[in-house]
Amino acid sequence: MNLAIRLSFLVVFLFVFAGRSHAREVEVSGRLFTIPDGYDLQLVTTHELTKRPIVVDFDSQGNLYVAESSGTNDNVQTQLNERPHSILRLTDSDGDGVFDQKTVFADRMMFPEGAMWLDGSLYVSAPPQIWKLTDTDDDGVADERQVWFDGKTLTGCANDLHGPYAGIDGWIYWCKGAFAEQTHELPNRSPLVSRAAHIFRRRPEGGPLEHVMTGGMDNPVELVFLPNGERIFDTTFFQHPGNGQRDGLIHAIYGGVYGKRHGVLDGHPRTGDLMPVLTQLGAAAPSGLVRLRSEVHGFQGQLLTACFNLHTVMRHELTPVGATYQTQDMPLVTSNDLDFHPTDVIEDADGSILIVDTGGWYKLCCPTSQLHKPDVLGGIYRLKRSDASRPDDPRGHSIDFASRSVHDLIALLDDSRPAVCDQAMAQLSSRGKSAIGNLASVLTNEKHSAMTRVNVVWTLCRTDYDEARAAIRLGLEDSDSTVRHASIHAVSVWRDGGPLSQLHANLADGDAPLKRAAAEAIGRIGKATSVRKLLDAIETSADTSDRVLQHSLTYALIEIGATPPLLDAIADDDTQLAALLALNAIPNAQFDAEQICGLFSADDTEVRDLAVSIAVKHSEWRPQIIAAIEAAYTSESVQPELLAQQLAAFDELKPVRGFINEILPSDDSSQLRKRAILFAVDPSAIELSTCSKLLKDALSRNDEESIERVVTVLDGRDLADHDDVQKLLAGIATAENRNDRLRMKAIAVLRSNDDQYVQFLLAKVDVENLAATRAMAASTIASLRLTDEQLKQLAERVPDVGPLEIEQVISAFNRDIDQSTLLVLLNAVSKSPFASSLSADRLMAIATNWSDTQKALVRKAMAKPDASQEEKVKRIDQMLASLPSGDIRRGQKIFHGEKTACFSCHAVGYRGGTVGPDLSRIGRIRSKRDLLESVLYPSASFVRSYEPIVVVTVGGKQFAGTVRDKTGSVLTLQLNATEQHSIAMSDIEALHSGTVSIMPEGLDKLLSEQEFADLLEFLMSRN
Repeated sequence: MNLAIRLSFLVVFLFVFAGRSHAREVEVSGRLFTIPDGYDLQLVTTHELTKRPIVVDFDSQGNLYVAESSGTNDNVQTQLNERPHSILRLTDSDGDGVFDQKTVFADRMMFPEGAMWLDGSLYVSAPPQIWKLTDTDDDGVADERQVWFDGKTLTGCANDLHGPYAGIDGWIYWCKGAFAEQTHELPNRSPLVSRAAHIFRRRPEGGPLEHVMTGGMDNPVELVFLPNGERIFDTTFFQHPGNGQRDGLIHAIYGGVYGKRHGVLDGHPRTGDLMPVLTQLGAAAPSGLVRLRSEVHGFQGQLLTACFNLHTVMRHELTPVGATYQTQDMPLVTSNDLDFHPTDVIEDADGSILIVDTGGWYKLCCPTSQLHKPDVLGGIYRLKRSDASRPDDPRGHSIDFASRSVHDLIALLDDSRPAVCDQAMAQLSSRGKSAIGNLASVLTNEKHSAMTRVNVVWTLCRTDYDEARAAIRLGLEDSDSTVRHASIHAVSVWRDGGPLSQLHANLADGDAPLKRAAAEAIGRIGKATSVRKLLDAIETSADTSDRVLQHSLTYALIEIGATPPLLDAIADDDTQLAALLALNAIPNAQFDAEQICGLFSADDTEVRDLAVSIAVKHSEWRPQIIAAIEAAYTSESVQPELLAQQLAAFDELKPVRGFINEILPSDDSSQLRKRAILFAVDPSAIELSTCSKLLKDALSRNDEESIERVVTVLDGRDLADHDDVQKLLAGIATAENRNDRLRMKAIAVLRSNDDQYVQFLLAKVDVENLAATRAMAASTIASLRLTDEQLKQLAERVPDVGPLEIEQVISAFNRDIDQSTLLVLLNAVSKSPFASSLSADRLMAIATNWSDTQKALVRKAMAKPDASQEEKVKRIDQMLASLPSGDIRRGQKIFHGEKTACFSCHAVGYRGGTVGPDLSRIGRIRSKRDLLESVLYPSASFVRSYEPIVVVTVGGKQFAGTVRDKTGSVLTLQLNATEQHSIAMSDIEALHSGTVSIMPEGLDKLLSEQEFADLLEFLMSRN
C-alpha cells in the first residue's frame, strides 16, 4: 500500500473516530448537532437581528459586525449596481452572551466577503473593492466610506476578493481569487500582471502592495497568523478534484506557487513543482478560519475551519514538521441538517466560539440544489465549555489604555485575555518613538515571559521607525525560538539589511523553520553577497526532502538575481538544481549553452528536464542542441525513452525533424528506440513517407499499439496522393480481426463514406454497445460527409442511440440536407426515449448550417414547454417516494458499467474520468435529493469549475462546453464526454455563461427503478 493511500485511510479514520468519540448530540432550535462532551451550543441571535449572516468581526468594545446578505442570487453586475446587502452592528447589552440590539452600520453594499475591525474602522471586501467604513460619532452607523483598495475586476462568482485580515506584523492582507487579470505596481520592480490567485498585503496607510503567494486555486478565502509570523489559509480547488481531494488548508510560504495546475501560473517564478498542501478536506468548501488564542476552552493554538459543504466546523491540531507543519483534523461541531451552512467561525474575548450559519440562500456559484426553498434563514451560534467561568472583564473595559504608562502596557502583553493583549499592543504602537526604548529593553531581559517578548517584536514591527528596526534585531539573539522566528519575519517584511550577518548565521546553524524564515528575509533584502551563503545552506540540506525549506532557499536566489555565482554552482551536484531553477526564473539571465545542453542526459531527472526546458526557450542554441541529441543517439548508455524525450522537446526544429525522419525508418535503429520516439514526438514531426514505412513495419510485426499510434499520427493529413497509405488504412478498417477502436480510427483518418465503413459504424452506435465503442462510433460518424441515403439510415437509428451520443450523431446532419431527410430525423427524434435531452435550441446549436426554413420547421416540430420548477419538484418527490431500497455493491457495478458509463466522466477514488466532478466523497456533501436532481436535471445547477460557457468565434462558429484549460493564448473546451476543442484566444469574439450542462438529460431512462436506486445508494455511501 503506497504512502498516499495509507495517509488517506488515516485521515478518514481520524475523521470518523474523532466524530464519534467524546461527543454528544444536542438539539438547538429544532436542529440536531454533534458537539464535544462538556460543551454547550446556543443560538445567540434571532431572525429579527440577522437573517443571512456571512462573516463577522468584533470591535474593541465587543460589538459584533455582521456582513448580511439580502438573499439575492442575481448576477454580480446586477448586485454591483443595486448593492442590496448590508453590514449590521449587533450588541449584547446585558452581557449574557446573547445579542439583543442591532443597527444597520452600512447599507447599500455589494456582496460582502470579509469583515475586519482595525483602529476604529471596519474594512469590508465587497468585490471589486475593499471599503473602509468609519463611525465618527458612535451612533452605530458608518458616516465615512472610503475605497481602501480597488481590484478593478469582478467575475461571475464574485470570488475576486476575500478579506481583509489584520496581519500580526501590522500589514493588511487579503485574498484574490477567480482568474481575471489584475495589474499592480510593485516596489522596486516591474508591475505584477497576473490572472492567478494571490495573497496580497500592504500597509494600513496604503501604498504599494506585495504578493505573498501565487496559486492556481479558484477561491482562497481566509488567512490566519501563527505567533511566529507564519501564515495559513483555507481555499477551494487547490487541485483538480480526484480521489475525494479538492479543498483544504495551505501553509502560505512567501513566493510559493501552489495548485491547482492551471495556465494562470504561467510566467510566475517557480522553484520546482507546485508547493505542498497542508490539509486535505475534500470538497468541503471551507470559508471561515480562525486560530484560537484563549486558554479557557482547551483548544489554544488550534485552528478551526467553517466548512460550508460539510455542515461542519473542523478542528486542526498543528504539529511542526521540518520547515512546515502537519495537522490532525477532526470535527468540532457538525449538523445533520443539510441547510446548516457555516461560513465563518470566530473566537470571542471570553474564549467561546461563535459559528456563523448563513442559511440556505446562497446558490450563485454553488451546486447546492436549485430546487430548495430560498427562505431557509441562518443565525449565529455560541460554543462554550459547560463548566467554564467567564473571565473577569475579558475585553479590559475597566482599563484606561490611553492613560496607562508604557511600563504598564508592556505588563499587559502576556495577559491571559487576548483582547487585552491586542489593545495593549495597539496602544504601544500608537505611542511611536516614545515607547521604543522600553520595548527594546524587554528584548534584552529574558525575565519577561516569551509571550511578552514575542508581542514586543510584533508591536515594534507595526511602527515605521529606524529605532524600531534596531530594537527588533535584539530578538534575533533570544533564547526562545518563537521570539527569534518572529524577529526574522519582522526583519523580512521591512527588508532590514542591518542584521544580515545574523541571518546568515541562521542559515548555517538554525533549525529548519528558522533557516527557512532567514532565507526569506535574505532574499527580500537582496544583497549579492548572500548568494554564497544560500548555496552553502542548499548544499548542507541537499539530503533532505523538505520542499518548503528548499523553496525559500531557492526563491531567495531568484529575488537577489545575481547570476555569476549561480552559473558556477551548476557544476556542483548539490547546488546544480537550485542554481538552474533560480537562473530559469531570473529575467534575462545568461547561460552557457554547452553547459546546459550537456545536462540533457544528467542522472537527476529534475536537472535533465529543467535543462531541456531552458534550452527550448533558446532557439539560437540550435548547434549545441543538435550536438547534444546526436551525442545521446550515439551513446549506448542513453535509454531509448530519454532520447525520445529529447527529440520530442525539440521536434519543432527543422534539423531535429530531419533527424527523427532518419531514425524512424532506418533498419539500423533498434525497435525499442524507434518505438519510444514514435510515441514521444509530435505527430506533425513525422513525415508521410516515414508513416508509410512505420505502418508497414508495425503490421508485419502485428504490433497493435504501434499500428494505432501511426494511425493517430496520420489523422488530419492529406492522403490524396498517397495511395499506399490509403490501402494500408483500408485494410485495417475492414479487418474483422482488428479491435473496433482501431478500425474506427482508420475510417476517421480515411474520411471515407464508403458504405462498408458506414454500415460498420451504424452497427456500433446503438446503446447496446460498450460505452467507449458507441462514443467513438458517434464521433466518427459525425466526422464523415454521409450521403442522403446514409443520413436517412442514420436517422432511423436515432431511437436506439443513447443520451451520451445522441448529440454527436445528430451533428452528422449539420449540412445542407433535403426536406425529406430532415423529416425522417425529426420523426426519429420524437421516438427517442432520450428526446428530453434535446430541445429545439439545443438542436439549433448543433446544426448551424440548416436554412432558416428548416430551423423554423424544427422549432415547430419540437415545440414543448420547459418543465416548471413545481413540476420538477413534483417529479423528484414522486421518484424519491417510489424508489425501492438500493444496494451499494450493485450500484458500484452500475457506476462502472457500460450502460450509463458514469465512470467515463466521473471518478470515484483513483478510477474514472475527469470530465465531470469527482464523486469520491459526494455522500458527505450532497443529499439523495441533490443527487437525484443532478441526474434528472443536470442543467439545474453547476459545480464550481464545471460551469458551461458558450464561445463565439470571429468566424461566427459557436462552441458550448466547460473550460478544460486556459492559457494566455488558447482556450480548451470540453464539448462532451469524449471531445475537446481548442480555440485561439485571438479568434474569440464573444464568451458568455451557458445554461446547458454537457451532461445530458435522460440517463435515468437507461436504468430500471431498482438500478437507479442502487446507483444512488452507492453514491450516498461515498463519504
